[in-house]
Amino acid sequence: MMKTRVNGTVRPEMDAGLRRGIAAAAVLLIVCVLAVGVVSADTVTVLNFDGLESNITNAPDDLTIIVADNISISGTLTIAKGKNITLTTNNADHRIYRDNSFTDNLFTVDSGGNLTITGNSTQKTNLTLDGMQKSSADSLVYVNGGNFTLADGGILTNNTAGSDGGGVYLSSGTFEMSGGEISKNKASNCGGGVYLNGEFTMESGTISDNTASNSGGGVYVKDGMFMMSDGEISGNNAEIFGGGVNMHSGTFTMSGGEISNNMAKDNGGGGVYGTGGSTFTMERGTISGNEAYHGGGVYLNGGTFTMSGGEISNNMAK
Repeated sequence: MMKTRVNGTVRPEMDAGLRRGIAAAAVLLIVCVLAVGVVSADTVTVLNFDGLESNITNAPDDLTIIVADNISISGTLTIAKGKNITLTTNNADHRIYRDNSFTDNLFTVDSGGNLTITGNSTQKTNLTLDGMQKSSADSLVYVNGGNFTLADGGILTNNTAGSDGGGVYLSSGTFEMSGGEISKNKASNCGGGVYLNGEFTMESGTISDNTASNSGGGVYVKDGMFMMSDGEISGNNAEIFGGGVNMHSGTFTMSGGEISNNMAKDNGGGGVYGTGGSTFTMERGTISGNEAYHGGGVYLNGGTFTMSGGEISNNMAK
């Protein structure tokens, strides 16, 4: 090997063949990275319940779990404090569904925990939580002080709750709906789609075709805050009050979106019903095509309604 002097220091000069070898290895490494892709240590792929449960239980602070097959659930999966879990899918639609005997919550989000359910935006595929219409089951997602986000491609469907909250039961904490779908769920009491005591923000997405045997076919606000800036609440049914939205107390602010074609079968508020100390503020959006025995669009039996914009039209009271 030859030597050369650089800034007064004698350094060996690299052999030309060695330089070519190193260059070729670098090119090969770049080609491999481009072909295979970079795999993050905080992203895992699961194929069954054991893999899903293990990764959630032992997750680092932030973890994305790719569900790469249909998975039968036989035990509640808990998102603990300090865990930030995202569930998504790969290049195909997949379901997480109840097994034959399991009727508890599919997911519980504890205080300080964060759960996001979303589809694969690149592949345009969906991830579905499927309740399989088991009778007298719990909600699909129970939020117990944590934070739950439903995004585009996330679907909550086919659940029959033995009490409240067919799709989501928000005991406390927050629920953000930035897309996705809550559909074809049932509640034996209130909140066919969503039952809330916490804070629910609906920025887009659809709550549709849900049923409550009592009140709140789409959304039931027990004592919390519901803010709707976009999205659609449509085709929901309640046997008594609030086909689309029922406010027992708490507040509902509608600054956009649509509440349409809902029904309160035996009493009031096809679109929105309010009672007690509830407050409904309508700034923008549309309430249309709803039906009830009293107040096809909006019916208040107590509470406060303030309308500064938007449209209430083509609703029907029998």
